[in-house]
Formats: sequence, C-alpha cells, structure tokens
Amino acid sequence: MKKISMCIVLFFAINLGVEAQSLEKKLEKSTTYINPVYKKTLAEMLEVSGSNANFAMVLNQMMPMLRQQNSKVPKESWREIKKEFHESSMLSLVELLTPVYQKHLSLTEIQGVIAFYKTPLGAKFAKKSTLIGKESMQIGQQWAMGLQGVLKEIIKTKGY
Repeated sequence: MKKISMCIVLFFAINLGVEAQSLEKKLEKSTTYINPVYKKTLAEMLEVSGSNANFAMVLNQMMPMLRQQNSKVPKESWREIKKEFHESSMLSLVELLTPVYQKHLSLTEIQGVIAFYKTPLGAKFAKKSTLIGKESMQIGQQWAMGLQGVLKEIIKTKGY
C-alpha cells in the first residue's frame, strides 16, 4: 500500500511540475488573458514591421468622411483630433489583436520577428511593405475581375 501511495504522490508531483512549467505557455496562448508584456511587445512589432503605417493609411482614408460628418468642428482643430484619433485607434487595435497573436505566436517568436525587422533587410521590407501592399491590392483587384472571364471560358469548354 505504501508503494502505491508513493507512486500516486510522485505522479502528482511530476504532473504539478510539468503543469507549472507550461502554465505560462497556456496563458500566453489563451484568448481571455492578455499578457501585458506580450501586448507591449506586439505593439513594438507592429511599429517596426510597418504594420502601423498600413493601419494609419486606412485611418487617413477615413478622415475626409469623418470631417464631412462632423462639419461643426473647426478646420484648425482637425490636426489635434487626427493625432488623438490615431493614438487611441492604434491602442485599441493592439488590444484587439493581442489575443489573436497570442493564440498563434509565442512571445519569443514575436521577439524574433522584431529582431528581423531591426536588420537592414527587415527595415527595408518594413519601409516598402505599405507600397507593396498598395500596389498588390490594385493587381489583386484586376486579377479577381479577370477571373470571371476565365471561369466563363472553362464552363463554356465543358459544354455548359
């Protein structure tokens, strides 16, 4: 009986040790717990990767519509409003994105991405990514429009 009790105690001791070691990894990947260190690191990654520039481009495209909808706001106030809007929008975006990134990438992996973007090649890629994205989007739209003709031709050759 003592042997069985010792085995049970040993089993639980080993399991508790393994679970304690993996707790941080489980929390990191959890969608309900937002690790503040992870969130801060993700914000840095979004900055150095050029993603913030892409998000800012979207916000800038929204500004004329927002100005039109809020015509009572004096023209000279829009610079300050735009700055505040960008800051609060980026903070809320990081908050929303953190659980998604936590689910798919570890803190160490995010730090590795940051390290890449701090290299000359990574910095160049980050600098060019907005332009590449913009041009790729235009090509993607043209490509998608052309697909309709390709599909019609395939259907026609099949006799339908």
